[in-house]
Amino acid sequence: MTTTGLRKKAKEQLDLLSPAKVRVAADFLMYLAGSKSVNAVAKLVKLRRFERELVEAERQVAAGLVVPAENLRRKYKPHV
Repeated sequence: MTTTGLRKKAKEQLDLLSPAKVRVAADFLMYLAGSKSVNAVAKLVKLRRFERELVEAERQVAAGLVVPAENLRRKYKPHV
């Protein structure tokens, strides 16, 4: 997709956002326009990765695939 096409698509998506999300998007775009745009992209990638990992962790909890920390403490707590 061309830059012009990407800008048009971004504007269309922006029109669908709530006012609060428009403010977030505007702040992010201003940050990207600054000198630290490479860092902003890296932060966004990390955020997306975190979101995917959080969804996976929530799925594991719902499926009962994790052990609560309280159980680990009791299991390995030395007997007094």
